[in-house]
Amino acid sequence: MGNLEGNFVVQIDGGIGRVLCAVPALEKLSELRKVSVLTSFPEVFMHNPKIYKTYSLNREYLWDDVIKHGHFLFPEPYFNHLYYNQIHHLMQSFNFLLTGDAGHVSTPNLYLTEDEKAWASNFMEMRKQEFPGKDVVLLQCFGSTAMLGEGGTTQDPTHRSLPSYAADAICRNTNHLYVNISHIPMDYSNVWQQQFTLRQLFALAAHCDFVISIDSCLSHIGAAFGKRGLVFFGGTFPQNLSYPSYRVIQREGYPKHYHPNRFSGFVDENQDALSFDTGELDKIIEVINAKDFEPAQI
Repeated sequence: MGNLEGNFVVQIDGGIGRVLCAVPALEKLSELRKVSVLTSFPEVFMHNPKIYKTYSLNREYLWDDVIKHGHFLFPEPYFNHLYYNQIHHLMQSFNFLLTGDAGHVSTPNLYLTEDEKAWASNFMEMRKQEFPGKDVVLLQCFGSTAMLGEGGTTQDPTHRSLPSYAADAICRNTNHLYVNISHIPMDYSNVWQQQFTLRQLFALAAHCDFVISIDSCLSHIGAAFGKRGLVFFGGTFPQNLSYPSYRVIQREGYPKHYHPNRFSGFVDENQDALSFDTGELDKIIEVINAKDFEPAQI
């Protein structure tokens, strides 16, 4: 196991995007002493030279073998008032809680092997040969909490996922080849449907032409590789979770409210945050076809 005495042992829970946003703070923390990470997504830290060890939260004997031998830290940005008042980006909040310095909004870091890069490059080249002249775009219309309802409609209690009619309009009326990374399948002639490992998704993001995403893991993965693209924000705020390289799309004038999903006693008020009307969808499709991803807000 190695000697963990004196190391920081940091638990980062939550989804892939949230874990990715913790990476810069953990790397900065590693300048003080060795950092071991407990997480549900150890793939995020593979080949990262600044992280000493990574342990899956599903591993047995974490307390006996790891936690009690180090300085245990469990940062929770969602309880930070600077985060829930849209002053801190999620990366800044992690940095503030772990190092005392919020810093500026950078991007997460992911490290690929040469084999992973070669696999993704080959995958993209094959798609471009099958669909000459098309951009190959990673697409995430639905978040991890989305479910298929009656009649094929999507339901998402966090209001981050696109309605099925909006996803349909994008796929049918834009000129790109999409690789669907959501768990909900999409049956369109221009949508590639395949299951990928998380490391494969990282490599594909590094080699795609651009990304179109909701506020979920793809937006953070794409930012890690400097990708441009377009990100939809429904029940969440771009101040907390977006990046300068993305064009933000949210409903203008919609009275959005912070979604305090880790607090009790809140009222859910964001049901229509992504219920775009026909005119709004026409503008979105125009932006995607023109690849007009200059940071702006529709």
